[in-house]
Amino acid sequence: MTSSIRGPHADRPFNRVQVGTVRAASLARVPDVLAGFGVALDPLLDEAGLPRTLLDDAETPVELSRGIRFLALAAERTACPHFGLLCGQNLPIEVLGIVGRVARNAGDVGTGLRGLILNLHLHGHAFVPVLTVTAGLAEFVLRLAPDVDENTDPAVDLGMAIAWTVLRTLCGPGWKPVEVSLARRAPAGREAYDRCFGAPVQFAREHNAIVFPATWLGQGVHGANLARRKLLERELAVMAQRNRLPVVATARRAVVAGLTLGDVSVEAVAASVGLHHRTLNRRLAREGTSVFELLKQERYRIARDLLANTPLPISEVAATLLYASIGSFTRAFQAWSQHSPSDWRAKRGRRSATAPLSRHRSGQRF
Repeated sequence: MTSSIRGPHADRPFNRVQVGTVRAASLARVPDVLAGFGVALDPLLDEAGLPRTLLDDAETPVELSRGIRFLALAAERTACPHFGLLCGQNLPIEVLGIVGRVARNAGDVGTGLRGLILNLHLHGHAFVPVLTVTAGLAEFVLRLAPDVDENTDPAVDLGMAIAWTVLRTLCGPGWKPVEVSLARRAPAGREAYDRCFGAPVQFAREHNAIVFPATWLGQGVHGANLARRKLLERELAVMAQRNRLPVVATARRAVVAGLTLGDVSVEAVAASVGLHHRTLNRRLAREGTSVFELLKQERYRIARDLLANTPLPISEVAATLLYASIGSFTRAFQAWSQHSPSDWRAKRGRRSATAPLSRHRSGQRF
């Protein structure tokens, strides 16, 4: 079978990607995977509140909350816990549009990945990617960006399968990860994950990541066309200029990345967005927020996700969110949700048993 999306490898120049959306290209394989299970596509689109023409064009913007619900519904109707993996496997790097094509022709793997991290928002806003290097190992991390009430496992699995393809494309057929970690509970069967990633897969971890030897970062990109790169970079520069993120969105993504990198100071966030910290503070103040407020929001969002979807001890959740102690995390979480982390987790567990598609949240998002 072939994808129902027309032209998934091409994107119209300068198409505007709105915050809270992703290009339909990433869903190119969903119709074929559904057909393999004998499940009809259109009723799922209807139930998710998406138009039946959604997958007719790779450039169609998909509202993230509806797209995540669509994947969650599809996983439920097919009774396939690794539905997202099946949809993400074998998608070429070009589904990321101009961002993927520039990375595909970068001078070396590290440059390609850093350019992809910088510009992935031009494809969509589903994930915040981060690259870290420690003790000779590189870790490519994906944190889900939206705050939604749905089962996000299929969406994360799809994104991680695409990330694996990106790394394999840039590094070449000799590349193999050392380990893959997923911030979700282990499914009933793990064979599909082992086959997809070709490396040990660890579930119930603090984030989604692919780990590989850092020496690959200095290797030339496999099959890159350096002459074409300059043309693509010019096209990307124009598109990036026309799709500049609002300062709040940029700072929020920097905060999410900072939680992975281990530094969420105002200075670090400002440096990440290319501004002096006083300038960033003034611009955020004009929007009625601050780095501290954004950090509170993202800590609460990620805390709920880890408490609901992993068995990580409270101490590890606190450490992941860069709290100095369990006590400080517990006090903050109680202020947000009116429940202790352990009580919230227990309450969320009871709810999920009766509402498999809905990830209810306690309290108000600040």
